[in-house]
Amino acid sequence: MSSYPVDDWLETAAQDTYLSDDTPFERMVYEAMPTVIGTYSTNPAQSMFVILGAVGVLLLFLIWGAASRGWEIANNQPSVLSPQSSVLSPQPTVLSPQSSAHSPQFSTPGSQQLSTSIDASSIVAPYANYVLTQGPHGSSYGHMAIDLTAGNGATILSPIDGVVTGYHVDEYKNTVLVIENEVYQITLMHGNYAVAVGDDVRQGQSVGTESNNGYTMDMNGNLCYERDCGYHTHLNVFNKQLGENVNPLDLLNIR
Repeated sequence: MSSYPVDDWLETAAQDTYLSDDTPFERMVYEAMPTVIGTYSTNPAQSMFVILGAVGVLLLFLIWGAASRGWEIANNQPSVLSPQSSVLSPQPTVLSPQSSAHSPQFSTPGSQQLSTSIDASSIVAPYANYVLTQGPHGSSYGHMAIDLTAGNGATILSPIDGVVTGYHVDEYKNTVLVIENEVYQITLMHGNYAVAVGDDVRQGQSVGTESNNGYTMDMNGNLCYERDCGYHTHLNVFNKQLGENVNPLDLLNIR
């Protein structure tokens, strides 16, 4: 504690407060400056630009969202096909005779009009009633044929649905008729035939009558040229899928 008397101490303190000419010290003014964070500026124009920039970004975002939604909706719309579209108007596939399961694998004038209501592998005897006169023979000239007879002038029937592809008289004066489809080639001989090459025939349809034209024999093995004997039909069946003759007895279930 000061050793001055109280009055002396107060006088001394007063002298420390005022200047020598009794002028008081200027009051010291303190202004609190704000703490600046980042690039904050108190400039009003700069603040406006910041606000406008934020609004612009928001608008761009909204426009982009609307455009994206429109694109998504457009992509989800079903496709509308024009009349030229291959889905609405498919081109038909044209099958050639070689690729069709129901067309003969050979070309004849009437082959495209042939009905295919009967299975091509179906085969019947050339007569409604007949007698077997000879079993499989003819290997010397490439046949595995049988001989059947129903009597002179009996109606000969087509064994298959097919097309007449051959009709001629060979060197032995045999009349030869060939009927075929995609499975079989049927050869009939010795008859008087009433069809022509290119004709479509149905299974069981009449194709002529029984006779003894060509190389035929009687029961004693004598030739029947210009004689009243030897009437029959020579039947040979060639399977085109197997590439060989087949036994007609097996096909006709003759025992």
